[in-house]
Amino acid sequence: MPAMKRKSDGTAEVASKRSRTNPPASAQVPYTKGELDAMSKEEIVAYALELQGQLASMPGRVELSKDEVQEKAHKAAVMLIKGIEKLMTWKPSCKTGTARFTYGASIRDEAVFKRMLKLPESHKKKMFKMPLHDFYDNVGHPRGKVRYSILRMSGSDVNIRWDPEECHFKVSGTYGN
Repeated sequence: MPAMKRKSDGTAEVASKRSRTNPPASAQVPYTKGELDAMSKEEIVAYALELQGQLASMPGRVELSKDEVQEKAHKAAVMLIKGIEKLMTWKPSCKTGTARFTYGASIRDEAVFKRMLKLPESHKKKMFKMPLHDFYDNVGHPRGKVRYSILRMSGSDVNIRWDPEECHFKVSGTYGN
């Protein structure tokens, strides 16, 4: 016997329509998922604009001290090396040194990004190539481990992309046996 759908009595629909006609009371109290689902598109847009206004009126971000920048840059470099090592897995192209990796992450502060790669403060390029020996000196030596061998970065350069609007970077290159 096929399953029967429950019939609604209509009271729930009336209540949800009434709640949708009321504008959001205040952005101070966060809404639950159910309340946001019940809102109309216009109400959600109004709520989002109100939240943006509150964010714009907040005081600016706090500048980090040099020690904090150095500490965060060191942690980011360690995470970068570990992330690249996880991406270094065995592939047949490892024999020729042409296996590719791409590691992406977010860093909130551009000063931390520049310090992690030991770039000058005046560096403005969004996409650039860093020689492999400079990458080793500035960040470290990622090594992937496979059964009886160690995988190392190959090629002459590492490609780096920085998106300042999204505060996101990507590091790509090649590795092999």
